[in-house]
Amino acid sequence: MSTDAFWYFSCMTSTPAPLAPGSVPHTVRPPLRWNSTWLPGATSGDPIRITAKRRPLITARYADTGDHGYRPTDPYVRTFWLPIVGPGAVADLLRLAAAAQRGRPLKLPMHLPTLVREGLATHTADGAVIVCTRIPPLNAEQIRRLRPSLRRDHQRLMGMGAAAGS
Repeated sequence: MSTDAFWYFSCMTSTPAPLAPGSVPHTVRPPLRWNSTWLPGATSGDPIRITAKRRPLITARYADTGDHGYRPTDPYVRTFWLPIVGPGAVADLLRLAAAAQRGRPLKLPMHLPTLVREGLATHTADGAVIVCTRIPPLNAEQIRRLRPSLRRDHQRLMGMGAAAGS
């Protein structure tokens, strides 16, 4: 048997390779600290992690921003805002817009700080979140952050004089 064949067949065995000194196998998990409180409705044997925390319910409302910009459901938002704020923030934006339209509460979005930083949502003193009825087009700094092909697509779209919020 050649050494290549030996190496191939030795890799196929289920025996794990020896660990380097001081390393820990990937199956070992750090010890968990448990909180002494229980989830409502859980049995007494189901403790929760300290980091487990319920997100509070919030109210989302629309702020009328006029006719300038794009509806939250417009393809412009998913195409050009997604690389800027990320897919989770765009999904949270769509959830906030739907909740504001329906008048229903929703859980505090995980990416709300990103939406606030980019000016797509704001907080009010009473704990509500205000979502714009129209999402503004990207500014020059945000356009520079796009990959070249999306930058060209954005320039082509804006150069055509496309009506905002089609």
